[in-house]
Amino acid sequence: MTNAATLHALHRNPDILLCGNAWDVGTARLIAHLGFPAIETSSAGLAFATGRPDAEGLITRTEMLESLGRIAAHERHTEMPRAGGQALIDASDQPRGGCGRSAQ
Repeated sequence: MTNAATLHALHRNPDILLCGNAWDVGTARLIAHLGFPAIETSSAGLAFATGRPDAEGLITRTEMLESLGRIAAHERHTEMPRAGGQALIDASDQPRGGCGRSAQ
């Protein structure tokens, strides 16, 4: 099963889906080590890690995608599904969401 198919299956499962929120490679590695089923990303985490408040527009799309790219490049060799990066941007460059059920 591909990472995308695994992530889709996790979302369709009736159980609560809890994902760890990463903002850099270090937190992604910790999340994987702790046994979470998938890695989600956090604009708040990235904002706080760079000394900024989590307010709309303070973390640019470019900054977020660069952070996601670093995480994905490092975690690419793992089988852990990721809710972020290329998987969450469709052809129109619009975000599609992440581990949305994690907060429900």
